[in-house]
Amino acid sequence: MLKVIETREIVAVVVMFLIVQFAGFLVASLTVYTSNVNIVIGRLTSPATVDLSYAIDAVLISVLLLMLLNRHKRHGGEIWNHRLFLAFESCVIVATAFFAFLFFLTIVLPPGLQWTYLFIALGASLLLIVLKIKTHMARNATWIISSIGVGLVLGFYLNFKYAIIALAFLALYDYVAVFVTKAMTKVAEKLADEDMIFLVNEEDLEAIPEKDVSAEEVAAYLSYLHETKEDKDPLFKKLLSFGRLPVITQIEIGEGDLGLPLMAAVSIYSSFQNLFVALFTICGGAIGLMAAFWFLKRYKTPLPAIPPLFSFIAISSGISLRVEGYISTSLLSVFVAAGILVLVFGMVLTLSRMRKRHVI
Repeated sequence: MLKVIETREIVAVVVMFLIVQFAGFLVASLTVYTSNVNIVIGRLTSPATVDLSYAIDAVLISVLLLMLLNRHKRHGGEIWNHRLFLAFESCVIVATAFFAFLFFLTIVLPPGLQWTYLFIALGASLLLIVLKIKTHMARNATWIISSIGVGLVLGFYLNFKYAIIALAFLALYDYVAVFVTKAMTKVAEKLADEDMIFLVNEEDLEAIPEKDVSAEEVAAYLSYLHETKEDKDPLFKKLLSFGRLPVITQIEIGEGDLGLPLMAAVSIYSSFQNLFVALFTICGGAIGLMAAFWFLKRYKTPLPAIPPLFSFIAISSGISLRVEGYISTSLLSVFVAAGILVLVFGMVLTLSRMRKRHVI
């Protein structure tokens, strides 16, 4: 099947990435500025919140087990599996959006309303699930709020040293899951089929001239349209008569690709309380995402996003920490070396895969 990636889809995803980073960081910085960090952490570790976390964990594990037990069933089993996916997604939304709302409420509401905070945050999370189910327009808002919740709670819990180490391990795992086991690709396909918020899918219809595509690709794509009967569509027939190929342009990105860079920015800010260092880290993440999209547009094959995110976050955070005098030059070299090694390793794997597929 012919694959095309247009700039407007890339811009749409980058804009959402920046919304998550700056909105999440604004909440984090206001939490630190108002000296409410200890209050928030106290709420997160309160017996009520811990009990709620255990309950959500139990439900998630139960739903996952049921999904595994029902994965081979067909017909009625597919409907049952769809409902299980919906239940799993709802639990994850509650578990992540709840924290985003809790941080926000701690900033805007007066202290001393512990139970009120918890009930409002939980109610807002449940309302978000209803809106996501009822209206497709609320899907991106749900994805953004959920990603912010992930970044905030992990960022405040983890010291920057542990946050950057965790991001490095996730980057290496991302390579394995995409290039070796291909588990991430299979999961992404299933998430896309179920239209779940863990994977954002930006797509549009693009009409590209036949002359811009090789004869072999044109023949294969026309055969695909005939097999799927899409060549009978009036719009497709009209475009084909004008010598243009109707192609779906598409970009998919996971929720972790947004929440984890925010985790790094929040963690480094809560550790050093330095605005320049945090913003420079966010800029590094944005550059890493655009680097991932450059590779994606160039080679049009599933690629991991966390490795380039880690590489540029490590380099940018290391440089900013050195400029502000928090680390030595030798430690800066460790940050830069780690970022470059992960990036080069990923480029070698990507090019090797392309050669095996005779793309380059």
